[in-house]
Amino acid sequence: MAFPNIDVNAVYGGIVGFAAEAGGDEHDIDPGLDLIKQLNVHSFWSSGTTVTQLHKAGDVYATVAHAGWAVRLNDGGVKVGMVHPPVKDRKGFAGVGFAGVTAGTKNKEAAEFYINILISDEMQELLHVKNGIVPPNKNVQKKYSDPAKLKLDATGVPFLMMKPSEIDNLYQPDWSDLDVKQWTRKWNRTVAK
Repeated sequence: MAFPNIDVNAVYGGIVGFAAEAGGDEHDIDPGLDLIKQLNVHSFWSSGTTVTQLHKAGDVYATVAHAGWAVRLNDGGVKVGMVHPPVKDRKGFAGVGFAGVTAGTKNKEAAEFYINILISDEMQELLHVKNGIVPPNKNVQKKYSDPAKLKLDATGVPFLMMKPSEIDNLYQPDWSDLDVKQWTRKWNRTVAK
């Protein structure tokens, strides 16, 4: 099995998911770290390329990653299945990304142009189709909410949950008190040793 390293964004979903399985959550990650330690992980990955190489070589049978990596593996010829695990009373985990304009930047117009392109229907559709991202853009969500338009995994199940009801039912962590340094220290004491 492969698991994201502590320096990879995907690790947060993995830690929270395992914490919830063991009775914790994003505010109490220790039970999840203890459970991850028991997995006998083959590789902790810091790059999606590593995920692809491990699967193509047959070195791992499972990877904790966002659904986009399953889509990319599939597109690259590695037939994989996708599971959206239960997290508390929800199904799946909502990853979050941000784009913003730095206050006082000399390149405000360029940054705003970039963000407007990023959130456009065309770019959101491209990111969805090619990278397996669930787009926040409602127009693209609606276009792909029909399961007949979705890429299927090796078992015939859609990689991505695109119906509004599925998106609404994703686990949304409360990151209000996230302390990345503390998570890293705990990870290093429990999992990395």
